[in-house]
Amino acid sequence: MATVRLIAGLGLIAVLVLAAARVLPPYLANYQLEDVFRTQALAATYSRQSEDEIRSHVLKSAHALDVPLSAEQVRVTRGGNPGAVIVSIAADYEVAVELPGYKFLLHFQPSSDNKSFP
Repeated sequence: MATVRLIAGLGLIAVLVLAAARVLPPYLANYQLEDVFRTQALAATYSRQSEDEIRSHVLKSAHALDVPLSAEQVRVTRGGNPGAVIVSIAADYEVAVELPGYKFLLHFQPSSDNKSFP
């Protein structure tokens, strides 16, 4: 009986490790992408980058992180006046996660905005 419990326990641990190995990487990539958004919004607030240049940088970073983002999914707005510039970056994407016998989507909405001081 103890052997059956040991095998069942090891099987459960293996399933949990497999699930974590499949689910955690998209969350880590999203966290890193949010950091890219914050950094890019801050840099763009004090530079003359266009919305397309900001979007291009974000997409390059997303692809380096293996985040499935397209240009249509990234929203960049630059507004305000010359004394108080506001830059906002947001995205909306999903990542498919496959576990043995089960498939589901993780939905992410990273965003960041920055406002310069007048």
